[in-house]
Amino acid sequence: MRNLLLKLPLIVTVFALFTAAASAQAWPSKPVHLIVPFAPGGAADIWGRILADQLTAALKQSVVVENRGGAGGMLAASQVARADPDGHTLMLGGLAPQIIAPAIAPNPGFDALRADARFAALLARHRMAAAHRGH
Repeated sequence: MRNLLLKLPLIVTVFALFTAAASAQAWPSKPVHLIVPFAPGGAADIWGRILADQLTAALKQSVVVENRGGAGGMLAASQVARADPDGHTLMLGGLAPQIIAPAIAPNPGFDALRADARFAALLARHRMAAAHRGH
């Protein structure tokens, strides 16, 4: 955890440069909204607030965390998809709303295949399964 927190400013700077390079005008020209697709107080909310603090310092512009939990992230993804495509609305979360939602919901509120979105992997988790061999 400590190692990750030490790398966080570097991750934030790379993310900020990636996003700024994608825009032809000065970015950010207004407060940035970071949409967290989970309820306040959980791990994603905490990471979102840490990221928002680091981005605010790096960008010298306010980054506002908005929690928009519900429907497995589809509410948040729909809000981000409807936002102006100016780079001032970001979403923190996994790819479930973009990949799984279209497969299980007849109308998730956005078109994941046609949405003009940029994805950046800020944090990666490794998963593994283990089984105990019976005697």
